[in-house]
Amino acid sequence: IGYGSFAGCSKLKEITVSTPHIGLDAFKDCAALTTADVTALEVLPAGIFARCAALNQVKGSANITYIGEEAFAGCSSLSSFTFSPELKHIGARAFEFSGLETARLDKCTLLTSIGERSFASCPHLAAVTLSANITELGAGAFFEDSSLGSMTLPGGISVLPARLLKGATSLAGALAIPDGVTEIGDFAMKDLTAVDSVRLPGTLTTLGNYAMENMSGLKKIEATELEAVPAVGIDVWRGVDQPNVKVRVDEDLYEAFTNAGQWDKFTYESVMGVDDITADSTAPTISGHFEGSDLLVSCGGADISRLSLYDLSGRLLVSVHPSGDYVVIDTAQYDGHVFVVSAILSDGRRATLKLARQ
Repeated sequence: IGYGSFAGCSKLKEITVSTPHIGLDAFKDCAALTTADVTALEVLPAGIFARCAALNQVKGSANITYIGEEAFAGCSSLSSFTFSPELKHIGARAFEFSGLETARLDKCTLLTSIGERSFASCPHLAAVTLSANITELGAGAFFEDSSLGSMTLPGGISVLPARLLKGATSLAGALAIPDGVTEIGDFAMKDLTAVDSVRLPGTLTTLGNYAMENMSGLKKIEATELEAVPAVGIDVWRGVDQPNVKVRVDEDLYEAFTNAGQWDKFTYESVMGVDDITADSTAPTISGHFEGSDLLVSCGGADISRLSLYDLSGRLLVSVHPSGDYVVIDTAQYDGHVFVVSAILSDGRRATLKLARQ
C-alpha cells in the first residue's frame, strides 16, 4: 500500500490491513474512520492515521514494534491503546492531540527513548507508567497534559528535556527527580501548580530558563544530596512563593545557597540531625554560656573557621565565620531553649556543645 493511498477518504469507516508493507500517511485525514485492524503489521509508518478524529479502536496493536512520527496525532477519539512488550520506538508527536487516557509502557523493556512531543496535548491522559529502561525522553513529551495525575520518571534518564511536563497542572504531591539527572531543561516543570515537594538529585548541575516557573504550590525542596549549588537560567523560580518554601541542604552548602542568586530568597534548613553532630576525639573542648539571649562560645585558643547553631530538631538556625576562637550570637529570634553548637576549626576538626538558654 503506497504513500497516502487512502488519505482523505472522508467516508471510509473501517479498514483491515493484510500486508506488512504500507506507506506513509496511508490513511491520514480519514475523518469517518472508526476501526483499524493492523494485526498484520509490526511497523506503523509516520502519519498512517494522523488526524483520523473518529478512530476509537485499533485491533492488533499488541504486535506493533515501531510507531512512526504522528502515527496517531489528532486521533481525538482514541482513548486506549495496547502497547506491545516488543515495542522499540515511539516517534515524535506519535500521539499528540490524541484522546488517550493512559499510557502503560512499563512492560516495554526494549523501549529506550520516547520522541519529542509524543504524548503532548492529550487532554484526557491521566496516568503514565514508563519502562525503567528508558534513557531519553523527547522535549515536550508530556507537554500540556493537564489531566496527568500519575507519573514516575524513569531512573535511567540524564536530562529532563525542555517543556517535558509543562502544564501538567493535575500532577500533585511529591515529585522526585531521578538520580543521574544533571539538567532540568527550559520550562521543563513550568506550571506544575499542584506539586508541593521536589527532590533534587546529587548529580544535578543546571536548571534551565523558567524551569520551575509558576510552581505555586511548592512548599519543600529536598536538596541534601547536592554537592554544589546548581547553575540557574532566567527566572527559574518566577511565580514561586520562595520565602514559604523550605529547602533542606547539606550544612556545608548552607552559606553558598543563601548567597547564590535566585536561591537566596528561600527558607533554609540543615539536614544535620542532632545525633549526627559529633565532635572529633582530638578536638579541643568548646565552652559556652548565655548572657540573656546572647550566646558566648569559645574554643580554648583554637581558631574557629565556621560556627553553626542548631535547634534540637537538627534545623540550622545560623552559621557564621568568626575570626579567632571566640563568638557571640544573639539567639533572641529563635524559639526553644536547648541548642547545639557545632564549631569547625581551622584545621578541619569539629567540636560540639549542647546547652540550654534560661
